[in-house]
Amino acid sequence: MTQPVSSMPTDTWAKATWDKFAALMDEPQYKKSHGYFNNGHMRIETVPPSRGQARQNLVICVVFASIGDANTEYSRPTSG
Repeated sequence: MTQPVSSMPTDTWAKATWDKFAALMDEPQYKKSHGYFNNGHMRIETVPPSRGQARQNLVICVVFASIGDANTEYSRPTSG
């Protein structure tokens, strides 16, 4: 007995063939999803990033960029 294509797990890696992955990605409920296939395994991500997640990611990037800028501002070459 074969498993229906539409009952594949999402947001986790699962063993699958390329044909099964391609058929799944063609189904209407996965049109806005992101799909990945690697070495006989697939992953379907069904939840796109929200505005809140994008804002949090931006804050993290700005913080790390500021730390990097602060570190380079105070590192002066030694004369020798």
